[in-house]
Amino acid sequence: MEQYFYLDSEQKQYGPCSLEELRAAGITRNTKVWRAGMTDWDDAGNLSELRMLFDVPPPAPGPISAHAAPRESSLMQKPDSWLAWSIISVFFCCWPFSIPAIVYASKVDGLWERGAYEEARRNARLARQWTIVSAITGFVIGMSYLLLILFGVISSTIFN
Repeated sequence: MEQYFYLDSEQKQYGPCSLEELRAAGITRNTKVWRAGMTDWDDAGNLSELRMLFDVPPPAPGPISAHAAPRESSLMQKPDSWLAWSIISVFFCCWPFSIPAIVYASKVDGLWERGAYEEARRNARLARQWTIVSAITGFVIGMSYLLLILFGVISSTIFN
């Protein structure tokens, strides 16, 4: 039985691991792996014996219950990139905070297509966070502006 070593996103080494342990660790096609006989680390997707870890089987026919859905199916669902919301926030909110949201959101689809699932999820999460920060900041600035106008109207009415 082959034993593998792998590097996480922070280049921390784990192993030795069996195929089942690699599957449980959630490695991706781009995860660097090594086994005895290899000269250097390589992407897991390049090793023929590991490709089965990334093949998603077709769904089973028949009724689906809430308990029958495998946990992996939710992990393999492409995250929402928040690109549309981040673009909208440029026009209606605080645009300096929308720019990082657009940058992160624009990377999600490409990363997902390359198999960098964790990085795609991280970019989607950051795009969502920056979009929300932009919306909240825009709301606070807008409300502050309205309050200043209201106080100006009230003070000009009282003191005139």
